[in-house]
Amino acid sequence: MLKVFYNGALFLLVLVSLPKWIWEAIRYRKHRKSFLEKFGFNLPTFHFTKTGPRIWVHSISVGETKAVAPLIARLQEKYPSASIIVSTVSETGQEEARRSIPLASHIFYFPLDFSWIIKKLMRRISPHLLILVEGDFWYNLIDQAPHVALVNGKISEKSLSRFLKVPFFSKPLFHKIELYCLQSHRFQERFLKFGIDPSRMVITGNLKFDQPFPHIDKEAWRAALAIAPSDRVVTLGSTHNPEEEMLLDAIAPLLKKYPNLKILIVPRHPERFTQVATLLVKKGIDFSRYSSPSKNPDHRVILVDAMGVLSGCYQLSELAIVGGSFIPTVGGHNIFEPAALGVPVLFGPSMYSQKDLVELVTHAGAGRQVTLYNLTTTLDELLAYPSSSMRSAGLRL
Repeated sequence: MLKVFYNGALFLLVLVSLPKWIWEAIRYRKHRKSFLEKFGFNLPTFHFTKTGPRIWVHSISVGETKAVAPLIARLQEKYPSASIIVSTVSETGQEEARRSIPLASHIFYFPLDFSWIIKKLMRRISPHLLILVEGDFWYNLIDQAPHVALVNGKISEKSLSRFLKVPFFSKPLFHKIELYCLQSHRFQERFLKFGIDPSRMVITGNLKFDQPFPHIDKEAWRAALAIAPSDRVVTLGSTHNPEEEMLLDAIAPLLKKYPNLKILIVPRHPERFTQVATLLVKKGIDFSRYSSPSKNPDHRVILVDAMGVLSGCYQLSELAIVGGSFIPTVGGHNIFEPAALGVPVLFGPSMYSQKDLVELVTHAGAGRQVTLYNLTTTLDELLAYPSSSMRSAGLRL
């Protein structure tokens, strides 16, 4: 009965969401690569050459996929006969999986969680273990998997509140998960509210701390982006709408004050590259694009319209500002990465999804939480008096 209710609720949700998905596909070219697979069409056919266990790792998007890549590499090292199958929800997550998990046996888009689609996938993959990354809890996926583990586990206060309102649904959902590898005690306390046996839980910390950061050829990057050795670079990373405009307005006085200051803008989602370019034109800002073969050294702003290069941008930077934190709907992004690269990091007040990272980075003295109202003065202070202590604090993380 519960499965019928869930499939029906999911069907209604899809009907409501479908116009938005179609609009995003037309307007922003989003979902185009994954649309058919999302509805269970063109599901991949799996061919396995290895004789060992099959481990299905399910991620969501870029951040989760990057975080789990070192764990997958370790699993492949320890169990060389195992086949690793990776599914992602977003197209950016799919690109990241193909980049950072090259030895995976199969990488595919996760479809809608209807029982008949998941049953077909389970027959084709026949996994011995399903590993969920962070917190994409799909009922049919979890119900039909033989064994389920959660890694880098977390759950937001909002999601917790929603699940607790439907105990008839959440209890069988979360009790099917046999092992909880959690980011912190904060998340352990939340999962315990579902009545889960504490012996199933272990605090492993955040997998983002284990990510290797590939070091770049800074001279080559500077030449490619027309950044002179004397230029001072600030990266606006993982930005969302309307953060680009908000942050550019805050930085505008400093572009006048510091003639060698350059700004790298790295939007979170690739479908917004054109939107941000249109914004820059509208504001009368001369800018270059990362993808353009023509780089103008007089351009103060560079739109980085490519995926997988954010770490390189941080390494060129004197300061970093991480987006998703100046609007109330996202909850922040990974502030550990720039800090660990020795780049002082600033971030906004809305970091409810990254509270552990906020505590880690601020307590270490490697970053500061700011508002739009004091962002300009804080940036000016750090540009006028560069903080070597913030850099070294980040390198010690």
